[in-house]
Amino acid sequence: MAAARAILLAGMISCTFAAAWAQGGQSSSSGQGPGQGSSQGSGQGVMSAPNPYIQSAPMVSAGQATALPSTIQSSADQGTGGMSVFYPDIKTYTLGPEDLINVRLFESPDFTTTLRLSSDGTARLPLIGSVLLGGLTVETAQHTIEERLKSAGMYRDPHISLTLGEFDTTQSSVTLAGELHGPVSIRRLHTLGEVLAAAGGLPATASSIVSIIRPGVAEPILVDLGTNAKDLAKADVPVMAHDTIFIQRLGVVYAVGAFKTTGLVPMQPGRTTLLEVAALTGGPLYAAKYSDMRIIRTVGTERTEVKVDIDKVLHGKAPDPIMQAGDIVFLPSSTVKTAISSGGLNLLLTLANLAVIVATRN
Repeated sequence: MAAARAILLAGMISCTFAAAWAQGGQSSSSGQGPGQGSSQGSGQGVMSAPNPYIQSAPMVSAGQATALPSTIQSSADQGTGGMSVFYPDIKTYTLGPEDLINVRLFESPDFTTTLRLSSDGTARLPLIGSVLLGGLTVETAQHTIEERLKSAGMYRDPHISLTLGEFDTTQSSVTLAGELHGPVSIRRLHTLGEVLAAAGGLPATASSIVSIIRPGVAEPILVDLGTNAKDLAKADVPVMAHDTIFIQRLGVVYAVGAFKTTGLVPMQPGRTTLLEVAALTGGPLYAAKYSDMRIIRTVGTERTEVKVDIDKVLHGKAPDPIMQAGDIVFLPSSTVKTAISSGGLNLLLTLANLAVIVATRN
């Protein structure tokens, strides 16, 4: 009789544990979907329908990079200069002290020379001596040298080619604001990719949308670096002296709880959904309580909490919520599944077997 009671007791323990395990693991049959909320036992602050997370949300605020096409666009493309803003004519560059220039006279190859402007902006040239070029554009400097050659009676109609070898480093500091910080000094024409590399590269939380503020250009130049090498090659535009490169911080979502990886999850270009965030963390742990996930959003001083059954979302039985920067995704652990994963099931079965053995011996 004692043995029978022990066997019955062991069976009851096993059945109770199995039932609890099933209740914790089969979240699709017990949880509430996104936006449905829970009015019983869910705690304060859990919202009921409608769900503010199921909506169409832009990648960033209006007027920024959302309207950009695939690779490069700026307000300049809308009638204020077109691609010339990205690839400005070097002839418009203003020469300054310590700039390195190459001067060539087509009518006389012997006139070709490479020299650096002095601290006062003058250049000492063959045949005509010192010429003040500092403060002039490259194109104006060419005409100035041609006029000096004509006025000296050297040539009737000279043709000068003036090209820029190096900028003065004191003029060429590119300031990186936002996610990266400068200045980055350059001594020649650099591309955007080279400048970013010199600054240490883009961190994981940096946006792929880069704003270049250029003196003389009314609106910021927006460059989309894209997500692959092909896009980056197209977006590798020249960087000019005194440019300010501004890189915004990419929005992040905070993953807390029973995820394989917790912490900051960078938001992806376009709309980022809950499943994308979960995938970027490596997915939920076995011990996760899928039916009790919470999305916490704070707007100003108002905090909103929504209960989500991620298992239903995963299987298409509930919408995939759209995340916003600063959202917190909390996934609690199931007590039963935690006990299983930590060896608790084996302990209970061992105790049940010992109870059977003891009862049998008695």
